[in-house]
Amino acid sequence: MENAKLNSYGMLNKGDGTFKPSLFGPKGIQVRTSEQSMLGDCWFLSSATAVAETPGRIHEIFGNTMEYNDDGAFQMYFYVRGEKVAVHIDDRIPYTDFGPGYVYRYQFINNKMSQDGAWWLVLLEKAMAKLNVNYSNLNSGYAC
Repeated sequence: MENAKLNSYGMLNKGDGTFKPSLFGPKGIQVRTSEQSMLGDCWFLSSATAVAETPGRIHEIFGNTMEYNDDGAFQMYFYVRGEKVAVHIDDRIPYTDFGPGYVYRYQFINNKMSQDGAWWLVLLEKAMAKLNVNYSNLNSGYAC
């Protein structure tokens, strides 16, 4: 994966003329991946980035899935009050349409793909939102 090439949409060339999103990026999990968007969950993004200092922890959250699933479905694991909880999500990411008068008309509500083309933090954020009922419940939290 080290020599993998990404196109401008963060898609990995599979070598057979097809592309797929990159779950962890061509260099694996990188700590500097956070690109906060409209959602006020910097507390979560910074916590997830701290956990990413040990990439194996992120792999465990993703159930040791090492590549982006072709069907766009993911299962992640969190601990809630000491109990391991599975959260199932898809890769559909919500966005806001600001209308035709805006330069950037469509913006993701949550985090963006990292600069190295990784989607793991976007998906992790979606799973955390689902664990907490919705994205609104992630606004204005604390890392502790």
